[in-house]
Amino acid sequence: MKKILCLGLFTFIVFNLVGTSVVFAQEAGTLIPETTNSKVECDVLLDKFENEKMFIKNSEGKEVETKDPKVYFATKTDKERNDILACAVITGKIKFWMVPFYVVYLIEFAIGISGLIAILILVVGGFQYVIGGATEKQEQAKNTIQYALLGLVVVLVAWVVVNIVQFMLTI
Repeated sequence: MKKILCLGLFTFIVFNLVGTSVVFAQEAGTLIPETTNSKVECDVLLDKFENEKMFIKNSEGKEVETKDPKVYFATKTDKERNDILACAVITGKIKFWMVPFYVVYLIEFAIGISGLIAILILVVGGFQYVIGGATEKQEQAKNTIQYALLGLVVVLVAWVVVNIVQFMLTI
């Protein structure tokens, strides 16, 4: 009875984690940022972005104008940033200051896929553990779970490092 209860709890937790990872992977989309804008709309969006006055809030909370598009771009929401990056790809108007944002986008996509794989391996290890009974396969299943958790920790640490580096490079 205790084993069945543990299996049920384990399955519930893992499927919730897998569901979260699948949603994250679906939000990430493809390797290239996606937009619903056409090429003409992208031209307008990029021209507007390049020609509008760029205001950011300084440390005192006052809005000040900046000439650096990278600093202004970093203040945009994820959707706005993805639209601008996707439009730059579609129109071929990629600027050098956009490169760090593309690299971060690609790394976050890879981290999302890695997390999904780690969670799926964790599920496999859990099923191996339950099915293995009191044999050597149960030890192998414990190792699978242990390595999957280690992989998940590595992915989470990588995500933290990427966000710190992104903050340092893009602002």
